[in-house]
Amino acid sequence: HINLMIDRLDNKDFDKLLEIFQTCFSDAQIKFNNNTLTSCAEILESAGHIKQALDVYYMLLSQQNDDDGLQNKIRSLEKKFQRKI
Repeated sequence: HINLMIDRLDNKDFDKLLEIFQTCFSDAQIKFNNNTLTSCAEILESAGHIKQALDVYYMLLSQQNDDDGLQNKIRSLEKKFQRKI
């Protein structure tokens, strides 16, 4: 469902979505499950916001640090982020 939503968003919608995520993440009272965090990270990555996507993936890693796929994803994005700088 998330991927279908992403395909229909234009840049201004991504900006609004980022604003919503930032508001939610800044509220320590809101707890997110792993699926929600993964979806958020994927949306951020799709929008080209690699640093913010990494931040969300780091949050996920702190909850499930034994996930090899997640660790590989983070390494891949870190390399991508370094090339972008």
